[in-house]
This record gives sequence, structure tokens and C-alpha cells, in this order.
Amino acid sequence: MRASLVLLLVACGGGSPTGPSGPPSLPGGGSATATVDGQALGGFTLANATHAFSGGYTISLTQTQGTVGRSITLSLMNIPGPGTYPLGTGAGVSGGTGIYVDAGAGWTTPLSGEAGTITLTTLTDTRIVGTFAFTADQVTGGATGSRAITGGSFDLPMTTTGTFAPVPERNRNVIRATLGGASYNASTIVAAQASNNALVIAGNNTRYSIAMTIVPLTATGSYPLGQPGLASSIVISAPPGASTTGPLCCWSSAVGGATGSVVVTSLTATRVQGTFTFTLPASGGGATSALVATGGSFDIGLP
Repeated sequence: MRASLVLLLVACGGGSPTGPSGPPSLPGGGSATATVDGQALGGFTLANATHAFSGGYTISLTQTQGTVGRSITLSLMNIPGPGTYPLGTGAGVSGGTGIYVDAGAGWTTPLSGEAGTITLTTLTDTRIVGTFAFTADQVTGGATGSRAITGGSFDLPMTTTGTFAPVPERNRNVIRATLGGASYNASTIVAAQASNNALVIAGNNTRYSIAMTIVPLTATGSYPLGQPGLASSIVISAPPGASTTGPLCCWSSAVGGATGSVVVTSLTATRVQGTFTFTLPASGGGATSALVATGGSFDIGLP
């Protein structure tokens, strides 16, 4: 990610967004528009869309006026087809990242799992059409604050560099919930199966890490937290790089008083889907009171 951003910074310089609004006339055909902090960023002079690997797409929009250069880059991964996907995601999730570069400064979507969305209405080997919006945080080049990219749209010819297999099921995962009263959408997800038929699912974003274990996963049904037989366990901790003694750590179903369950609603050879709710007591770190999850859901590709 940072390497891609450095390349963009080298290519772009300038100041605040100016220029004509409305759909630009692009040399290679197609159209694209976007707004940055409420100001139209029109007159794109270059726009490219590339499909370079299975489920991987890059959309690059560049505006150059004299020595002033700005760009928006959308890097998508694990995209199986048309649909709406989150921005601010990484491995194991269908979604991607957004980058904005202006005057040698760069902003990018944090791995929050909900920094924005992109909606693809047409996706073929020769054409991509969609809309997007995201909020990007400062990362380099003297950038300060954040930038709100809204009203983004594109209708572009696609360059496809090869023939690609479908996106693997294991790369298309979702974990969502209302966690501690706020929405939670995992930005990176990994799943593993153990020899005792246990399924371990781990998800992260900038707020929480969640580890969920279902054992033994043999059929649909309810897996209560911490009970003998069909059971589940959940541990919530600080995300990678965060302090384990701060307010985002820690809670566990292994602590007495935990309530809730994981309900598996669909189980096939390739996917498991379900819901979860819980109240987890604090188990250390900076946590001092219980953490409540409502409306939890998951859709996981089996490894």
C-alpha cells in the first residue's frame, strides 16, 4: 500500500481542487467525476481501469492542470462480480482501498472496514461502471487531517491482462455486528479448521480484533458460549499494533458470566453462515465493563 502511494506522490503535485465540474471527456473514452471535501474535481486528463489478477481491479483517475496534479486510485481485491463492497479492507474480504493524492500529500482509507463503499453496476473484461465514496486519512507527504471523497462515478473501458479463475471462497468473508453500541465491520478476516472439527474465525479492524471458535462444527444449529458439547468461544482484544492495556482490550467468554451464542444457519462444503450475540465480561487490559454484541452475522469461506 505505502509503495503504491509513494509512486502516486511522485507523479502528482498541486494545491486545492479546482477546475471544471461535470463529466470529463477522457482521451481513452469513458467518463469519471468526483468531489473532494465538497468541491468538484472535474476534468480528469487520464483514467485507467485494469483487471490484473483474479478478483483484482485498479481504477486510476488523474487530473493535471499545468504543474498541478491530483489523483484518485481505487484498488479492489476479491471482487466476484457486480455489487456493493466496503472500502478500507484488506486480506480475506471482498472490497478494497481508496487513495487521494494532492500537492505531494497522500491520504488513504484506514483498515476500518467501513471507510467508504464502491458499487459496481457493470463489470466485464472490457468495461467497468460504478460509483464510490470514501473518507481517507493522512499518511504521508505532509498531509494533514482527512479528505472526504464523495459523488464519485466512472464508466471506463477495462484492460484485462489475462484469463483468471473465479475468486476463491476462502477470500470472500464477512463479519458484521453492533459492538459496544457502534457498527463493526471486519476489514481483514482469516479462517482455519482444526482436526477436531473446530472452526476458528479471526477478524480485525482499527477498533477490535475478534476471535470466534465453533467446536465441533458438524451441522447447523445453536452453539452456546462456553457450554459442554456443541459450543463456541469468543475473545475480543485490541487490533494489531494497538495497546493491549487500552480501552479496546480485553473481553472473553472464558470469564464467568459470559452469555450468548453463535447460531450456524447454513453449512456447505465451501461456506458457513450464521449469526451471533453475546455479552462478554472484561478479562484484563483496560476494559472495566462488559462488551455487548447485537445483530452479529458472518459469512465465511471454508479453507
